[in-house]
Formats: sequence, structure tokens, C-alpha cells
Amino acid sequence: MQEHRPPRTRRRRGGYRATLVLLFAGAVGLFALAPSDALAESPRSVGEVEPITFASPSVGKRRVKAMVYLPAGYQTSGERYPVLYALHGLGGHGRDWFDSKKGNLEGKLDGLIAAGVIPPMIVVAPDGGNQYWTNHLGAEKRRFGDLVSVDLVRHIEATYRVRAERSGRALVGISAGGHGAVSIALRHTDDYCAVVSLGGALFREAPTHRKIYRRVWGEPGPGNDGTHWRATSPVALVASASPETRWPAVFLSAGRDDNKGKAKFVELARAFSAQLTARGVRHEMVEAEGGHQWSAWMEPVDQWLAFIGKSFQTPDAVAPEPAGPTGNLDARPAPAP
Repeated sequence: MQEHRPPRTRRRRGGYRATLVLLFAGAVGLFALAPSDALAESPRSVGEVEPITFASPSVGKRRVKAMVYLPAGYQTSGERYPVLYALHGLGGHGRDWFDSKKGNLEGKLDGLIAAGVIPPMIVVAPDGGNQYWTNHLGAEKRRFGDLVSVDLVRHIEATYRVRAERSGRALVGISAGGHGAVSIALRHTDDYCAVVSLGGALFREAPTHRKIYRRVWGEPGPGNDGTHWRATSPVALVASASPETRWPAVFLSAGRDDNKGKAKFVELARAFSAQLTARGVRHEMVEAEGGHQWSAWMEPVDQWLAFIGKSFQTPDAVAPEPAGPTGNLDARPAPAP
């Protein structure tokens, strides 16, 4: 493994905080809070977010951007950490997960790790642009699923001290990223122990009402037999999975008001939850307040981070046993390899 060297540009929230405390104390002459205490506490409780780039032959780019959260103590512990891969929605950026007006994930991770609610983990949020996180039909340089599952994972595991094993990898995604996260997890069930979909685009059939959808799954018509859809759709992958499938733990969430337009994401989440129950797949389903927006996706953040954290520790005992019958209720052809 290549030794990780921190880049020069890095957000050190704890360092900034300690410096401001010292400057303020010096200016007003109040030393109730000893500077040494502030400096001593900060490195143990505050993680860092750094920008990186990595090569992705899957999309024909030498430099793809990503943001990486490193938990407090990473630089000195010598330990190996599990990794959560976080996928943004259409037109978003990896930095959205750490934006104080959007995901604001950094502070939440710091607090839950410091409180012992979740284990220290690394979070990686790549940039995918205005695309779906799946391989596009007939497009050799638009394999956005492979960008994550091959190129990004390979770079992270060669650069950082991580647990390069199934129990050390999980995925989370919002909207189009929710679709991508579940698709990747179900296409590579031996590689990921858990997946979280937040307002995910878990379509029941191949959508055609937007150009992006036709670019991903192809134009409808006699020349499109649906093979690519069945190979990448979470719904189709669940339907065609074998009884021996080693399922990742699944957490679903959507806003109760996320039912506008043609997508109706909360209805898609409910339908997917029912399908998982019918197949006997362990999962959790939570409905949040709001619509298709960050506030709804992050409302249950404590729950889904705890779900991910537990999956890293006990990957085969996370979600409750589902109720209802088991069996393949949708006998579609098996997806292409």
C-alpha cells in the first residue's frame, strides 16, 4: 500500500477552532479555558476533510475529483478503517456531503464517533457530474458504476489505511446516487456489507421521460431488449437474485412529501421495501419529513450512520428480520454478467 501523505490544502476544523479560542482569550484577557486544554482536545475529537483526485479509465479521465473525510486520530493511530462511499445526486458534487447547507456530514461524523455511537470510519465522496452512477448502455467511457466499484475503490485501498474487505465497505447515495449505491451493492454483493438509499431513484421499470434516462438505459424500441436495464436496475437485480445471494444490509429512506412529478420517490422506496420483504431481505425503511431535499435525506442521519457503523462491526446482523413470505415474485430473466 502506498503511504498516504496529506495534501497541502486541507480543512482542519479543530485547528481553526483552537486558534480562534486562543486569539479571543488573549484579546479579552480571559483564560478560564486553558489553551493547552483546547489544543489537547481538538485532535482527538475532530476529523479532517481533504480533496483528492484519482484516475478513472472507466470514464476516460485521468483526474476525477473526490472529497475524503479522515476521522480524528487517523494520522497517528496506525489502524485500518472501514470506508463509506457517498454518492451525490444528478448534477451534484462530492463536496455537497460536507457543505454546511446540504449534507453537513463532517460535524455529524465527528460527534457520533466521539460519543462512541459509530466506529471511526473514512468517508469518500466522488464527483460524478450530471450522470447516473451506473454503466451507460453501449458507452465504453461512461461506465460510472465501474468508476466507483473499480477505479475509486482501487485508489482508496492503495492510498489509505483501510479494511480492504467486504465488512469494511459500504455505500450511501441520494436520489440518482441512491439508485447507484443500491445497484453497485447488488451487482457486487461479495464486496459491500451495507447500502443506504436516501430518496433513491429506485424505478420499477426503465424510465424514458428524460434524456439522461435514455442515455443510461437506451432508447425504447425493438432494438432494446432490456438486458442492460435488468443488469443494473436494483428492482430487477432483487427480482432475479438467486436464493444463495449474500445480501448486503439495506437501509431505505425518503421524504413523506417526495411524491411529486413522475418519479414519486417515496412511493418507489415503499415499493422497493415491499419487494425486499417479499424476497426475505433484511432491511430498514424510514420516512422523513419533507420532499426531495437535503433536509429530508439528513433527518435520519443518526439512524443510517448507526446502521452503517453496526454493519462494519457485525455485517450479518444489522437489520431486523423481515416479515412476510419469501420467494421470487417477479420471474424476470437473470441479468447479464
